Amino acid sequence: YATVLCILATSASWTLLDGWSRGGIALAGSVLFLVSDAILGLREFTDWIGRARIPVMATYIPAQLLIALTVLETIG
Repeated sequence: YATVLCILATSASWTLLDGWSRGGIALAGSVLFLVSDAILGLREFTDWIGRARIPVMATYIPAQLLIALTVLETIG
């Protein structure tokens, strides 16, 4: 799973070659997705973060939206 996340971040940064509008949206979405998964990992495997539903969803939902917008812009 970590490999897939690294591929996501790498491919999103490659989209910066297409310009900041699409590339910036893709990169922001992938970074937010990585942050949400990091928070989930911290919540699952440590007691450091406790219950973190709000921070997880506050990063996950915008991440999915930005990634979807990138895909829609690429298709359209």
